Amino acid sequence: MLEDILFHYLNMGASQFLKDFRMEYKVKKNAELRKTVTQRKEKRQEKNDSVPFKDIESDRSENKIVSHGRLVGFTNKYKDAGLCRVYNKSQLLMLCEAYGVRVTNRSNKTVLSNKLMEAITTHACIPFIYPVNDRQYTVVQSSEVDGQFRIRLRLTNAI
Repeated sequence: MLEDILFHYLNMGASQFLKDFRMEYKVKKNAELRKTVTQRKEKRQEKNDSVPFKDIESDRSENKIVSHGRLVGFTNKYKDAGLCRVYNKSQLLMLCEAYGVRVTNRSNKTVLSNKLMEAITTHACIPFIYPVNDRQYTVVQSSEVDGQFRIRLRLTNAI
Protein backbone atom coordinates (compact mmCIF):
# COMPACT_ATOMS: atom_id res chain seq x y z
CA MET A 1 0.00 0.00 0.00
CA LEU A 2 2.80 2.39 0.88
CA GLU A 3 4.50 1.51 -2.41
CA ASP A 4 1.34 2.45 -4.37
CA ILE A 5 1.10 5.80 -2.60
CA LEU A 6 4.76 6.56 -3.26
CA PHE A 7 4.42 5.43 -6.89
CA HIS A 8 1.40 7.70 -7.50
CA TYR A 9 3.09 10.59 -5.67
CA LEU A 10 6.24 10.28 -7.83
CA ASN A 11 4.13 10.03 -11.00
CA MET A 12 2.21 13.15 -9.99
CA GLY A 13 5.48 15.05 -9.38
CA ALA A 14 6.94 13.93 -12.71
CA SER A 15 3.73 14.86 -14.54
CA GLN A 16 3.68 18.29 -12.91
CA PHE A 17 7.34 18.85 -13.83
CA LEU A 18 6.64 17.83 -17.45
CA LYS A 19 3.58 20.13 -17.57
CA ASP A 20 5.60 23.09 -16.20
CA PHE A 21 8.44 22.37 -18.63
CA ARG A 22 6.10 22.30 -21.64
CA MET A 23 4.39 25.50 -20.49
CA GLU A 24 7.75 27.30 -20.07
CA TYR A 25 8.89 26.14 -23.52
CA LYS A 26 5.64 27.32 -25.06
CA VAL A 27 5.96 30.76 -23.39
CA LYS A 28 9.55 31.07 -24.58
CA LYS A 29 8.59 30.05 -28.12
CA ASN A 30 5.68 32.54 -28.15
CA ALA A 31 8.00 35.33 -26.95
CA GLU A 32 10.45 34.60 -29.78
CA LEU A 33 7.60 34.59 -32.30
CA ARG A 34 6.27 37.88 -30.93
CA LYS A 35 9.73 39.40 -31.24
CA THR A 36 10.10 38.41 -34.90
CA VAL A 37 6.58 39.66 -35.70
CA THR A 38 7.38 42.99 -34.03
CA GLN A 39 10.64 43.32 -35.98
CA ARG A 40 8.84 42.63 -39.26
CA LYS A 41 6.18 45.19 -38.35
CA GLU A 42 8.86 47.83 -37.59
CA LYS A 43 10.60 47.18 -40.93
CA ARG A 44 7.31 47.45 -42.80
CA GLN A 45 6.48 50.69 -40.95
CA GLU A 46 9.91 52.09 -41.82
CA LYS A 47 9.38 51.18 -45.49
CA ASN A 48 5.93 52.82 -45.46
CA ASP A 49 7.26 55.99 -43.79
CA SER A 50 10.10 56.34 -46.29
CA VAL A 51 10.04 58.66 -49.28
CA PRO A 52 9.98 56.50 -52.42
CA PHE A 53 12.70 57.53 -54.84
CA LYS A 54 10.14 57.78 -57.65
CA ASP A 55 8.30 60.41 -55.58
CA ILE A 56 11.52 62.41 -55.24
CA GLU A 57 12.11 62.19 -58.99
CA SER A 58 8.58 63.20 -59.91
CA ASP A 59 8.34 66.03 -57.35
CA ARG A 60 7.56 69.27 -59.24
CA SER A 61 7.85 71.71 -56.35
CA GLU A 62 10.52 74.40 -56.48
CA ASN A 63 13.90 72.88 -55.55
CA LYS A 64 11.97 69.73 -54.56
CA ILE A 65 11.17 71.31 -51.21
CA VAL A 66 8.29 68.87 -50.59
CA SER A 67 10.56 65.84 -50.99
CA HIS A 68 13.19 67.52 -48.86
CA GLY A 69 10.66 68.07 -46.07
CA ARG A 70 9.61 64.43 -46.22
CA LEU A 71 13.28 63.35 -46.12
CA VAL A 72 13.89 65.57 -43.09
CA GLY A 73 10.96 63.97 -41.27
CA PHE A 74 12.14 60.48 -42.21
CA THR A 75 15.73 61.12 -41.06
CA ASN A 76 14.53 62.66 -37.79
CA LYS A 77 12.52 59.54 -37.05
CA TYR A 78 14.86 56.77 -38.27
CA LYS A 79 18.31 58.47 -38.41
CA ASP A 80 20.93 57.34 -40.94
CA ALA A 81 20.14 53.63 -40.51
CA GLY A 82 16.76 54.25 -42.13
CA LEU A 83 18.36 55.77 -45.21
CA CYS A 84 20.74 52.84 -45.39
CA ARG A 85 17.95 50.25 -45.25
CA VAL A 86 15.45 51.94 -47.57
CA TYR A 87 17.58 53.18 -50.49
CA ASN A 88 20.05 51.24 -52.60
CA LYS A 89 23.58 52.48 -53.20
CA SER A 90 22.92 54.13 -56.58
CA GLN A 91 19.97 56.06 -55.13
CA LEU A 92 22.09 57.19 -52.18
CA LEU A 93 24.81 58.33 -54.59
CA MET A 94 22.27 60.37 -56.58
CA LEU A 95 20.91 61.94 -53.41
CA CYS A 96 24.45 62.78 -52.26
CA GLU A 97 25.10 64.43 -55.61
CA ALA A 98 21.83 66.37 -55.35
CA TYR A 99 22.77 67.64 -51.87
CA GLY A 100 26.32 68.48 -52.94
CA VAL A 101 27.95 65.85 -50.73
CA ARG A 102 31.35 64.74 -51.99
CA VAL A 103 31.68 60.97 -51.81
CA THR A 104 33.42 58.31 -53.85
CA ASN A 105 31.70 55.47 -55.64
CA ARG A 106 33.63 53.05 -53.43
CA SER A 107 31.99 54.36 -50.25
CA ASN A 108 29.66 51.91 -48.57
CA LYS A 109 26.00 52.62 -47.84
CA THR A 110 26.65 53.45 -44.20
CA VAL A 111 29.16 56.18 -45.05
CA LEU A 112 26.85 57.54 -47.75
CA SER A 113 23.84 57.65 -45.43
CA ASN A 114 25.83 59.31 -42.61
CA LYS A 115 27.06 62.11 -44.86
CA LEU A 116 23.68 62.44 -46.55
CA MET A 117 21.90 62.76 -43.22
CA GLU A 118 24.19 65.64 -42.23
CA ALA A 119 23.47 67.36 -45.55
CA ILE A 120 19.70 66.83 -45.31
CA THR A 121 19.55 68.41 -41.86
CA THR A 122 21.67 71.45 -42.85
CA HIS A 123 19.91 72.38 -46.12
CA ALA A 124 16.52 74.03 -46.51
CA CYS A 125 15.84 72.32 -49.86
CA ILE A 126 17.56 70.07 -52.38
CA PRO A 127 20.25 72.38 -53.83
CA PHE A 128 21.04 70.57 -57.10
CA ILE A 129 17.90 68.95 -58.42
CA TYR A 130 19.30 67.69 -61.73
CA PRO A 131 20.59 64.32 -60.39
CA VAL A 132 17.19 63.41 -58.98
CA ASN A 133 14.98 64.70 -61.80
CA ASP A 134 13.11 62.10 -63.76
CA ARG A 135 14.59 62.03 -67.21
CA GLN A 136 12.04 62.50 -69.97
CA TYR A 137 12.99 62.38 -73.62
CA THR A 138 11.28 63.68 -76.74
CA VAL A 139 11.84 62.41 -80.25
CA VAL A 140 13.54 65.16 -82.24
CA GLN A 141 14.03 63.34 -85.50
CA SER A 142 13.40 59.87 -86.82
CA SER A 143 14.45 58.48 -90.20
CA GLU A 144 14.95 55.21 -92.02
CA VAL A 145 17.96 54.69 -94.24
CA ASP A 146 18.74 51.34 -95.88
CA GLY A 147 16.52 49.46 -93.44
CA GLN A 148 18.10 51.07 -90.40
CA PHE A 149 16.11 53.29 -88.09
CA ARG A 150 17.73 56.40 -86.69
CA ILE A 151 16.05 58.19 -83.81
CA ARG A 152 17.34 61.33 -82.15
CA LEU A 153 16.20 62.00 -78.63
CA ARG A 154 16.47 65.16 -76.58
CA LEU A 155 16.42 65.26 -72.82
CA THR A 156 13.65 67.57 -71.71
CA ASN A 157 13.27 69.15 -68.33
CA ALA A 158 9.84 68.34 -67.05
CA ILE A 159 9.96 71.22 -64.57
